[in-house]
Amino acid sequence: MRELIATDGTRIAYRDSGGEGVPLVMLHGWGQTQAMFRHQVANLSPGRRVVTVDLRGHGLSGKPHHGYRIARLARDVLELVDHLRLGRFDALGWSMGVSVWWSFIDQYGTGRIRRFVAVDQPAAVAAVPWMTKQEQQDSGAIFDVSELLALGAALAAPGATRCVLTSCVACSPASPTRRCSPSSPSRSP
Repeated sequence: MRELIATDGTRIAYRDSGGEGVPLVMLHGWGQTQAMFRHQVANLSPGRRVVTVDLRGHGLSGKPHHGYRIARLARDVLELVDHLRLGRFDALGWSMGVSVWWSFIDQYGTGRIRRFVAVDQPAAVAAVPWMTKQEQQDSGAIFDVSELLALGAALAAPGATRCVLTSCVACSPASPTRRCSPSSPSRSP
């Protein structure tokens, strides 16, 4: 385990596999630690560089009485990738880690992020066949299984990385499975 002292004096614990290839920086969720990625690190490290971190207030990192905003967590991540001299990297977030990456993107842009992977509780629960209509409504389900599979396929398509980022503000929510043209996304009214 290594550590970085953030600009506000907080100790940030991290691991760097030091492997070759494009680094993958993995962020855990609220109340978790980088240990949740131990199996992924073990399996990915032989073929690439993998970096995990205990966000402040979690695991082996410092637990100050300040700095528990998502924006500050994103700043800690920026300071870590700067410290490690990562010019370009893949970003993966789990649950709150996804929010930290969105804040990172809001504040520092996407120029250093090659690929972004969001592993989170689903934004939309699938209306599975064994749920009653009332259970589907109560869970907030907005897709049936076939629509959810189509959405996954659209997100995996070439150019999807830019489409996903652009679609958050530019694509019509009325057709969530429609592919956005990266060069000219449609605008919602």
